[in-house]
Amino acid sequence: MTDLSPIPFVKARHSKAVPERKIRLLVVHTCEILEKGDTAELIAAFFSKGSKQVSAHYCVDADSVVQCVKDHDVAYAAPGGNHDGLQFELAGFAAQNSLQWADAYSNKMLDRLAVLLRAKAAEHNIPLVYLNDAGVRAGKSGITTHAVISRVYKKSNHTDPGPWFPMGELIRRCVENVTIEAPKPVPKPQGDDMTAEEHDWLGRVHHELVNPESSLQRRLAALEAAALASAKVVAAAKPTAAVKKA
Repeated sequence: MTDLSPIPFVKARHSKAVPERKIRLLVVHTCEILEKGDTAELIAAFFSKGSKQVSAHYCVDADSVVQCVKDHDVAYAAPGGNHDGLQFELAGFAAQNSLQWADAYSNKMLDRLAVLLRAKAAEHNIPLVYLNDAGVRAGKSGITTHAVISRVYKKSNHTDPGPWFPMGELIRRCVENVTIEAPKPVPKPQGDDMTAEEHDWLGRVHHELVNPESSLQRRLAALEAAALASAKVVAAAKPTAAVKKA
């Protein structure tokens, strides 16, 4: 997949025109609804009719992208990062774990998002790098999350796209322009200075701990099996009681 065009446009009810605004942030969100084939369209419809002042520039699911706010206008998605950011809403939940972010649906959605981010980064001269709290606070340009914006500007308490979102893998797909079969699990800690590579490393550790087929689990299962086998041997070696004659 290398081309997303044409992207349908469903105008959000709430946005703000800002002449010649400078875009420096590409902000990733989760829309907090189920991953379905029409999630992008459902969110776009909500933005177009809702009374609440919320919107985003792009809604993304596994098989489609819908634009709701023009790039040169401000969307209402991440207070503190709205005036200089493009907002990207993904299907799914901030509570998803690393394995859920590695399923087939998320893989396709991350591919689609990577293509879109790469195009927007080129269009607005934004480097394809992850910005942690320190980077956003310093005024740098790059890709970040709603959670980072919340921590830096303290204008909301949103934590999406969640602590296990595979940011390192997303950046890799953006930079290398390739399709990867399965994203690496990437935790996003509460600290503010970890790199995307450090997220990936912690994600791999987490995956080993939660994966039922991990080496740790296999070792524990082997120890349990050995203990049970030993107990059976001991039981079999015990002499049976003599049978009394009548």
